[in-house]
Amino acid sequence: MPIKFGTDGWRGIIAKDFTFANLKSAALAAARYFKSHPNAANGVCVGYDTRFLSEQFARYVAETFSAQQLKVFLAHSFTPTPAVSLFVRDKHLAGGIVITASHNPPAYNGFKVKAEYGGSAHPETIAVIEAHLQHATTIPCGQPNSTLIELADITGYYRNYLASELNLQAIAQSGLRIAHNAMYGAGQGLVSALLSQSHVVAYHCTINPTFDGINPEPIPNYLQDFMAFYKQSGCDIAIITDGDADRIGMLDEHGRYVDSHKIFPFCSNILLSKKACAVKLRAPMRSRKSSIKFVQSMDFWCTTCLLASSMWAS
Repeated sequence: MPIKFGTDGWRGIIAKDFTFANLKSAALAAARYFKSHPNAANGVCVGYDTRFLSEQFARYVAETFSAQQLKVFLAHSFTPTPAVSLFVRDKHLAGGIVITASHNPPAYNGFKVKAEYGGSAHPETIAVIEAHLQHATTIPCGQPNSTLIELADITGYYRNYLASELNLQAIAQSGLRIAHNAMYGAGQGLVSALLSQSHVVAYHCTINPTFDGINPEPIPNYLQDFMAFYKQSGCDIAIITDGDADRIGMLDEHGRYVDSHKIFPFCSNILLSKKACAVKLRAPMRSRKSSIKFVQSMDFWCTTCLLASSMWAS
């Protein structure tokens, strides 16, 4: 089946469409674009999620890039897509690739393309890569150059950034308990690392490439077991991230589902009404009566936005 890029890259069924041979063609086409970018000398980065063979696919892409004489920062472990976005932006890279099929069924994997600003590549960029793809078989492959591949703690970089920008002490002092459902995806461990284990209850925060038979998408259809768990957990609020942690949902203090279409306008309204201009906010939290107080502290807005990669979407 021909490789067809969408607005956020290419995905396909593993071993049917998403094969090492097709991945090589996609990587060669992307490499040709990245080599022509003004930031080419700074290199590119490659991240991956927790899906079947994602680590091996990511290594293969990094080797293909290195064979094209591109410097590559390869994630040393699975990493949230927003972490790749931040790393690309801060390091002034030519772009980045994330091996992930995001919230799609477990049989799929994908090749997300990130532009130099960290967000999804514009359609014009994808069109250039697709044009190179038509001639991928004529691009000299070369040999992988291990000296051009550097393992990088991309998730650690992201975690340190969050820790420096958020008022984690205010969140901790609120006394709220937070349930985090990573849906077996790349966001697992992040919330627990930012706060202490005593404040966070982890759910589906293990590696399971089958995603327990569901799509790793934070919508009610795939959250029935978690909703039942949450009601018995004693937690005050829940954060749910998708397979590559760039989509988000929440449960409020009553266990009611709140999607991102409500989360972000609500929080933006709070920011605008308070004329908040900085990410580093210091609103105190004095009550644990309702998770709404947690959101109104505005620190939670930063966490959700950063987890969902919305800080770089505009």
